[in-house]
Amino acid sequence: MTPSVARPPLRVLAVEDVEDDVLLLAREIRRAGYDPVIERVDTAQSMGAALDRGDWDVVIADHALPQFNGLGALALLKQRDLDLPFILVSGAIDEETAVAAMRAGAHDYVMKSNLRRLAPAIQRELHEAQERRRRSEAERALEHERDYSRGLIEAANAMIVGLDPEGCITLFNRAAQLITGLARADVLGTSVYDALIPRDRWPVGWNAFHADAEGAETETEIPIRTSSGEERLISWRHSTPRGAVSAAGTLLFGIDVTERKRAEERRAAIEQVARRSEKLAALGTLAAGLAHELNNPVGIISSRVELMLLENADAGALPPGIREDLQVLHRHAQRVARLAHGLLSFARHTSGERVAVDLNRVVDEVLLLTQSQITKSGVTIRVGLHPALPSVAADSNSLQQVILNLVTNAWEALEGAGEIRIETRPASDAGGRVELVVEDTGRGIPLEDRERIFDPFFTTRPKGTGLGLSITHGIVREHGGTIHVESEPGTGTRFLVSFPRM
Repeated sequence: MTPSVARPPLRVLAVEDVEDDVLLLAREIRRAGYDPVIERVDTAQSMGAALDRGDWDVVIADHALPQFNGLGALALLKQRDLDLPFILVSGAIDEETAVAAMRAGAHDYVMKSNLRRLAPAIQRELHEAQERRRRSEAERALEHERDYSRGLIEAANAMIVGLDPEGCITLFNRAAQLITGLARADVLGTSVYDALIPRDRWPVGWNAFHADAEGAETETEIPIRTSSGEERLISWRHSTPRGAVSAAGTLLFGIDVTERKRAEERRAAIEQVARRSEKLAALGTLAAGLAHELNNPVGIISSRVELMLLENADAGALPPGIREDLQVLHRHAQRVARLAHGLLSFARHTSGERVAVDLNRVVDEVLLLTQSQITKSGVTIRVGLHPALPSVAADSNSLQQVILNLVTNAWEALEGAGEIRIETRPASDAGGRVELVVEDTGRGIPLEDRERIFDPFFTTRPKGTGLGLSITHGIVREHGGTIHVESEPGTGTRFLVSFPRM
């Protein structure tokens, strides 16, 4: 005896007014191997109640009933947004009515005279309904994933910018709007290079950004322009999603590193000042010891020369040549004494007594000593002194040393030809400062040297001591001033010194 095979149940809602017709439908469904569970309804009210009460696999509706019809049953199904196979059954239906039913959403129609088509139609429509449910679930899952991705993109602290293959912006998240100040609606569809990195403003950055967006994944720091015109430094990474054949565009991920870079620069500047201060302190200790050692012999020399001149003060007591030699020795001994005094002042971090000093007059004094020798070497000196320059509180000798060091450095940088420009002026800001500019057309200073020129003992000249600019920096700082250098190799050097006005 062959064991019976369990048939899959099939829940059928039959919109039919004749019970015998329902039995015929059940027989055809059983022939297809199903175990039908059929409920018959013949009015809109009874059909609505059945739909609320049960979970149906298929709806089979007669075309015409005394109080209801198949198209009404189809409309009721659509109102409830139920995606169930709907098969229209009729004893007599014309082609126009069948077409109208199919347009309304019926999945098939079967003539009562040919019910053998019913089971295959049910099988086909059950399969189609299952596929529709799978597609719907996949679409819902995809939409959920898209919503989740959109949420992550909008919640990210990093700039996320999507580009099409032509470089036009297709995605601009909330962080990108906050950092740039640009509205999403204003940048979508525009070129990223025109919106964020104008080619005319940062050609080097634009080229690097363009190469980064098209090449292998790298991290590149490139500035962008915000809506206010401010420049922000962004660290960019990119990803290139690919379609079936070619790249579908580019996703750019940007972190604003502006404040971090500024903090690093401030820390580096502080460390440089600290290192320079340590060197200056060591130099001060050395200078103090040297000055003390010089003072004794210089004092003896100066005193003995003065005594010899006093003892032989009478005319003719000494031959003229000897007296002149003693006077020269006395002058230079006094000069060495002044240098020793200057070294002590430097060692004590003090620049002497502060009085009102006319910076223009100090410039004139320095040029009086140096201009003739400099111009004889073929160098032109151009001077522009502001006629109403405010006084500064300073030690005149110290300022003279600052200007002398800067002019001497400029002269040596010219190597026998070129121009030195010296200018004084009130500062353009409202801080009440006085500025001194010493500029040359010499060889310039490389970047790696420019960061060290104020360090004690650093020099690029074979016979240099490396103390001139270090001492200059110390004097300017002790006077509450600042000194900045601007230079590029081959374009000359410009020193800008600023002092507080009296």
